Amino acid sequence: MTCNAWPRLLAVDVEGNGAIPPDLAEVTVLPPIRDGSLDAGAAGTWLVRPPIPVTSFATRVHKLTKAGLADCPACPRSPMT
Repeated sequence: MTCNAWPRLLAVDVEGNGAIPPDLAEVTVLPPIRDGSLDAGAAGTWLVRPPIPVTSFATRVHKLTKAGLADCPACPRSPMT
């Protein structure tokens, strides 16, 4: 299979607040791959304020802090928890 025959791919990365179960704190969409090349114009990162503050462990791993997320849109608690 050649690169031109690949389906359009999109990578998404999420970071949590360190709680168990984790709440969303960051979403990153990496550029889609089209015809074997990255479409850099389609990348984006969004921060959200989780309902439970970021743990110190998550801060060490992701560099996200309660203060840094304070002005971000709120992320509601999942109905699954």
